[in-house]
Amino acid sequence: MLLCKSSSGAQVVMVLQLVLKHPALFVFGELLEIESVKQLEHSEHRGWFELLKVFAYGTYADYKAAKGLPELGDAELTKLKQLTLVNMASKQRILPYSSIQQALNVPDLRALEDLIIESMYAGLLEGHLNQKDSTLEITSAMGRDIGPDDVNHMMQQLGAWLESTDVVLKTLHSQVARVQSEEELARLRDADLEQQKTRVVDELKANKLTSPMGAGGGAGGAFQDEEGAGRKKKPSKVGGVLGMFGRR
Repeated sequence: MLLCKSSSGAQVVMVLQLVLKHPALFVFGELLEIESVKQLEHSEHRGWFELLKVFAYGTYADYKAAKGLPELGDAELTKLKQLTLVNMASKQRILPYSSIQQALNVPDLRALEDLIIESMYAGLLEGHLNQKDSTLEITSAMGRDIGPDDVNHMMQQLGAWLESTDVVLKTLHSQVARVQSEEELARLRDADLEQQKTRVVDELKANKLTSPMGAGGGAGGAFQDEEGAGRKKKPSKVGGVLGMFGRR
């Protein structure tokens, strides 16, 4: 960046050539903001400016479709294909080998797996090669620069996400309100049952106190009184014997 700021024209192009070949540089958005780099767009070096944009947030297909771009060497092509793979991994978690081969124009399976493994070693993505199903299972991928057209797309995605979260929040609030209502009804039912229990116990106590059986000393006493009233009282044998001795 310092070299670009202090250079212009062909010197900036030389710096960009070094940047695009460097094996550890995969982010280029900051270079596009430098004034001397922006000036390339309106000069005879316009192709290098457009090529830098492809590396910043484009794909291998964008490079093949564009016209007037400089030819790339093997190192630059490999890097652009790796960036294209990162772009695919950010949109889909399971990538079939066939889709990657088509997007990167890599017909040889061994060369494709080598490219994927090199991308993992470079820290561009994390995942697992499923050779049985011929798929690349993505765990995470590096974030790329955001292009001008990507901003609107991101805003639409964020808007859709906000709408979905709003629906989820409303559903949760509704469920919480329903649970609270059910808890309140259960509390009222418990209170009503407790009142009924207390009323029944009070009525049972009141009936026991006013019952003839309770006031007359119990059921056994009443039964004995009725039984005694219906049977003639027998004379006492002891009294009869004493009376015989008393009459001499």
